[in-house]
Amino acid sequence: LDQTGFIKDRYSSDKGCRLSCRFLYPTLLTSNEHIYRKIRFLGEGAFGAVILYRQCPTFNHVAVKMLARNYGIKESMMLEKIQCADPDKNNLLKLVEHFSFGVQHCIVLEKLDQDVLHFMAHENQKPMEVSEIRPIAQQILVALNALKSMGLAHTDIKPNNLMLVNHATHPFKVKLIDFGLARNISDLKRTSEIQALGYRAPEAVFGLPMNESVDMWSLGCCLAFMYFYKNLYPRTSEYEYIATIVRLQGTPPDNVLQEANQKLEFESLLKQMLCVNSKDRITPEEALNHNFISMNHLSKSEAHPYVRSAHRLMSPRHTLTLTKIPRHPSIPKKKKQKFKVCIDRQPTPPPPPRAISRGFL
Repeated sequence: LDQTGFIKDRYSSDKGCRLSCRFLYPTLLTSNEHIYRKIRFLGEGAFGAVILYRQCPTFNHVAVKMLARNYGIKESMMLEKIQCADPDKNNLLKLVEHFSFGVQHCIVLEKLDQDVLHFMAHENQKPMEVSEIRPIAQQILVALNALKSMGLAHTDIKPNNLMLVNHATHPFKVKLIDFGLARNISDLKRTSEIQALGYRAPEAVFGLPMNESVDMWSLGCCLAFMYFYKNLYPRTSEYEYIATIVRLQGTPPDNVLQEANQKLEFESLLKQMLCVNSKDRITPEEALNHNFISMNHLSKSEAHPYVRSAHRLMSPRHTLTLTKIPRHPSIPKKKKQKFKVCIDRQPTPPPPPRAISRGFL
């Protein structure tokens, strides 16, 4: 038993001296209010595991999610925030309590039945009927509406985060679970890495401004999965993902393409600036002629707001001008004259070189 309360089971590999360590989750958990006795392991994800416990003295079954403390506290705070929205009424996961246990953080949650992905793979084993998809869609829309009213976005909606409450007694009653990646809508940045590929909104792929509507895209992908019993979009690569979107739904609107192209051009310039081999690194003159700076690739039409805004920001009063710097007499003449970037002012010749004395050195 280690200092965190976990039993470590170490064993040697048959292929060598490599040593593996597996955590067997504790039989008993104690919080300030309850004692929990382990029943069985339920599953695990990228950030932690879920174990079925019996709460004493109530004997209620609960699901305890065990995570590293930093992840656990963050998710607990988000779950506390949504409890004010009446989780049962708004089809959101209900928090019982949370506490730290050694280096882990334990989140005690209501025990639900099974997720939609598991239900389709092991019980249904076929596409769902439209009449079955409809109540699921309605309930998750209620959940998303509640999150939006609180200024929150889930950002990780997929079939295994849509949970059936008790399919035997309440067919197709579901709740939205797993708020580990949920965040304030105002915190969604164009650089935010959100959503599983295959359920990722185009704006998240292109690095465009985002809002709570990213969840609506993911839900649409989930409903399509239920109907076809396969992913509507591939999950192999972003290229295949976008190519399939274009093939099925046509070319994205011009404003989306313009901003996406800008991102690609910006990345192109960064790669050329950050070449490890200095001989291959882009020069200032070449960089000033790069599409990201020159905007030659952008449409000349002023009808697009993005293009208008880009050209306005690069108007003469905002831009840097490329001017020649006269050669100082002390500088040896070269075949090609160097260029320097100046800000809206006439260039001034550099001062004459200063003599350096031995004492200064």
